[in-house]
Formats: sequence, C-alpha cells, structure tokens
Amino acid sequence: MLKNKMDKQKIVLVEDDKTYQDQVRSWVSPRYDILCLNTGHDLIDDVKQYDPDAVILGIDIKNKNASQLCHKIRASSSFTHLPVMFLSSSTDEDDDLAYLQAGGDAYLDKSMDKKTLISKLRELMTYSSVF
Repeated sequence: MLKNKMDKQKIVLVEDDKTYQDQVRSWVSPRYDILCLNTGHDLIDDVKQYDPDAVILGIDIKNKNASQLCHKIRASSSFTHLPVMFLSSSTDEDDDLAYLQAGGDAYLDKSMDKKTLISKLRELMTYSSVF
C-alpha cells in the first residue's frame, strides 16, 4: 500500500506495562501514529491490518517472548524490512546482542529519554525506507 507523504508514519508498540505504554505514546504521538498492544497474541494480524513503519517490542511483555515475536515478524515475507526495536529494563550486557541476533534492528534500555527514542525511530525508519 502506498502511503501519502502527508500521513504520519505508524508504530506498533507491544508493551504490557500501561504506565510505560502511556509514556512512550506521549513521546511519539506528536510525530507518529501509534497502536499500543498489551500482548503480542495477534501481532502478525495486527501488523498486517495496521501496516506500521516500525514495531517496538517491550521485552517484559506477558505471555509471549519478545524474541519469538520478532522471529514471527521476520518469518513473514511481507515484513522482512520492517524495523523492530527492543526495549528492556534488563541490566544484562549480553541482552542487546541476543535480541539483535533474534532479528531486531535496535535495542534500547527503557530508561532512555524521549530524544533518544525519537532519534532511533527516525534512523530505523529512514534506513528501512530505502528498501
């Protein structure tokens, strides 16, 4: 589907922490349309329907492993170039590598600030638009 240049880019956020969901929504909604999901149960269907420009996966989401969700996205030929960003509150230094190896394009600590999140989203979506 071709998007009008005047349309806001779209993001799907999968995050089970409502407070954190609200924070991310308030940061990105002036620039992007955002669909917030509490779980990733129907993520592929939601992505097909919403047609986002990026997906953000909270690593601590209930009922689904974020790596498994990323693998599902990558397994669909329609979404091979869809940017996937992981957000985590983990302090394990090996997590970022593990989630990037799972197919993610970026990994940010949940303590990041608004400027860092917006900058990383812009970078990911600009890069993916060349494909």
